[in-house]
Amino acid sequence: MLKNMPKAMTPEIMTFLMEMGHSDEIALVDAHYPGYSNAKRFYRATGVSIPELLDAILYFFPLETKLFAEKPAFMMEVVKGDSMAPDLMGEIEAVFKKHAPDYGGIQKLERMEFVERTRNAFAIISTGETRKYSNVILTKGLAFPEF
Repeated sequence: MLKNMPKAMTPEIMTFLMEMGHSDEIALVDAHYPGYSNAKRFYRATGVSIPELLDAILYFFPLETKLFAEKPAFMMEVVKGDSMAPDLMGEIEAVFKKHAPDYGGIQKLERMEFVERTRNAFAIISTGETRKYSNVILTKGLAFPEF
């Protein structure tokens, strides 16, 4: 155990984050997402929501900068005729703004484009989140960009 470690942060998740290199991507997905069939590395964090896990990860995780990518984060676009929980986007954006105020925003990807991108992700972490369209892909930046 460590002091001040967020409850959502596990040794496995910390290992994934530390093993990732510049521009690698990690996907945080909801409980409905087909993670095993799409992952190079798969881990379950079933006791947490996407915003809770995102908050824990972004405490440590350097997001990619605008120098290398227009947007460092991706979410699945809502399918026409469907809807997203009204509070979800605000919760997720608040976490990004807390940890990376200049992050550049979230790029929306068509559903199957999002799925394809997760197949190339460094890892997929499946959460206990049940709200649709809460899936997020993060692009890792440089921890020490001045070097």
